[in-house]
Amino acid sequence: MQWYQKSAAQDHPQGRVGYGIALVLRARTQEAFQEALTQFHRAAAAGLPAAHYLLGLAAEGALG
Repeated sequence: MQWYQKSAAQDHPQGRVGYGIALVLRARTQEAFQEALTQFHRAAAAGLPAAHYLLGLAAEGALG
C-alpha cells in the first residue's frame, strides 16, 4: 500500500488506481471510500480505462 500511495502522490494514474483499490479493501469509514473514489476519478481524468471501470463498479455497488 505504501508504494501505491507514493506513486499516487507523484500523480501516476496506475498508482492512483492501486492506491484506491488498497483503500477500498481496507476501508472502515466513509472517508476512506471517498478517498478511494477521488483516486479513481483522478486516474480516470488521466485517461486510464481501468479507473473508468472501477468508477462504474463503485456506482453500481453504491459505494461513496
